[in-house]
Amino acid sequence: MSTGDQKETSETKLPGVALAAFDAAVQKLKTLRDDGKYTIMLCRTGVVRIVGDIEDFQEPYLEAIGREGKTQEVEEVLAEIRNFCQVTGFFKDVSAAAGFIVDHVYGDEVKKLSKSDKPTFRAQLKRKLELAGELLPPASKQRQRRLQTATTACLEDMDVEVIQERRDDYQGLKVEQPFLRLRLRYTDSRGAETFPWFFRGPWGSSPFTSSKSFELECDEVDIDVLLFRLREAKTLLSVAVDGSASAQ
Repeated sequence: MSTGDQKETSETKLPGVALAAFDAAVQKLKTLRDDGKYTIMLCRTGVVRIVGDIEDFQEPYLEAIGREGKTQEVEEVLAEIRNFCQVTGFFKDVSAAAGFIVDHVYGDEVKKLSKSDKPTFRAQLKRKLELAGELLPPASKQRQRRLQTATTACLEDMDVEVIQERRDDYQGLKVEQPFLRLRLRYTDSRGAETFPWFFRGPWGSSPFTSSKSFELECDEVDIDVLLFRLREAKTLLSVAVDGSASAQ
């Protein structure tokens, strides 16, 4: 058995995704994030959303780990990264975060580990937390404070529906040009559920299925206006953030 095989065997018997695969996934996400194809979003509820098309991630990730895999396996590594990002965003240091995971997530599995494997597993958890922390924006702590003090609606996510045709029998009209219906999901109070009830994927199911929403229908002209206004807004914010940083 080669050294690489021995390393993989040692890692795979530990709970969770193998460290090498977790590391490879994080590096690919960082590249996709820098290329504008993925973004990492910390929500008011404490949930971290990894926003992007899984197809953009799957192929380069599987190529990096040198094997074929199913979509379910790729979704599992993304879910674990998301969970580690969430814990990293909540705790002040890696040791406290690792302790929480050992006690409240992998408690039963840890009991089955040998005495020599337990410190190895804890060290692996800490490394995963460090890697996950690299995905969070530098200003994530400031974002967390803003969300915790917000008293108005805060964005959670957005869904898109393509409407191919609409019949208005009341007016006797028919719309044949496809258009969109955007559904903006949001939370509007500080009463939203927060840590630790935000685990998703293999760590449990998400309770955040009751977020409110606002629907808006639009066509290409409306999308162009939204993009134009959002670009303007981002420029204004960037100038303000740079000015604030310079004043410190």
